[in-house]
Amino acid sequence: LMGGLIFSWQDEWFKRTWNTVDYDDPDRRPYWSNVQTNEQRFGILSFDRNLVQIDGKTDEWQEDEPLLTTEDLTLHVKSDETYLYLTIKSKQLEKENVRILLDTVANQGNTSDRETGDQFPAPVEYLVKLNQQGESRIVQDVYYDYFNYLYAKKLSLMPDRMPNPQKDSGQFSTIDFVLNKALTLPDSQKKIPFSSYETGLLREGTSDPTAVDFDSLTDYHWQGDTLEIRLPWLLIGATDPSQKKFLGDFISANEKVDEVIKGIGIGVYFEGQAPPKSLVTYEWQPWDIPQSTERLKASYPIIQQLFAEYE
Repeated sequence: LMGGLIFSWQDEWFKRTWNTVDYDDPDRRPYWSNVQTNEQRFGILSFDRNLVQIDGKTDEWQEDEPLLTTEDLTLHVKSDETYLYLTIKSKQLEKENVRILLDTVANQGNTSDRETGDQFPAPVEYLVKLNQQGESRIVQDVYYDYFNYLYAKKLSLMPDRMPNPQKDSGQFSTIDFVLNKALTLPDSQKKIPFSSYETGLLREGTSDPTAVDFDSLTDYHWQGDTLEIRLPWLLIGATDPSQKKFLGDFISANEKVDEVIKGIGIGVYFEGQAPPKSLVTYEWQPWDIPQSTERLKASYPIIQQLFAEYE
């Protein structure tokens, strides 16, 4: 009877959710942890390695060589089965907003930002906008907007953000997930409208489960001259990071296609300043045996204490 009160003992990486099922590789779901899918995290035992705690401290980076060192900043990058992690150290972080460029797949992306006029050294699919005040978010090349492809072009459930698809348009769109598809309830004939939410909106906090202000939804932590950020793999177009597969040119193919990449091009600059003259490439080794770390969640001792009160 006590076991019947627990929906799931452990987190289950193989699970899927209807609003992300079209994005990833169904045969490879158990090999990585997809935090964009809400079905996977009902357990009281977690297996995520959390290679880096997003807390503004840099202990986990001390033995790593920086991927990039300039007069103005240092950039470290690493990854695990769940996230791509970046940490930036720069005195300019104490007063300036920061921008991060991500080039994931070849032969597409924007070489400029039409909104600001910024010119990039290579076509990028993603632009991370981290601001001292107000909202921070990651946006994507509108040509590479798979949400728009699915629900505007294929299903006609929303206005099309790019009726005439064009590569390198300089336009970026928010990254959104569907909440409800439009439907009519058969008994009442009540119409439920199509709705969505912005999943690319980034949340500041700390990911350390031992901290009093722990927030499992943390995306980044900004403290003085140090910025740490973790990006879920699916949020940057990975369909299977274990095999380095990312969404390909689904517009030209008119269907979902995957592309195996060598690495991710990364650039960092500060708002109002010129973007870097080149990107640095982060590469990682593919895997078939995922690594994991067991961690009992904070709910475990609560349940343990409750169960101890009953025979």
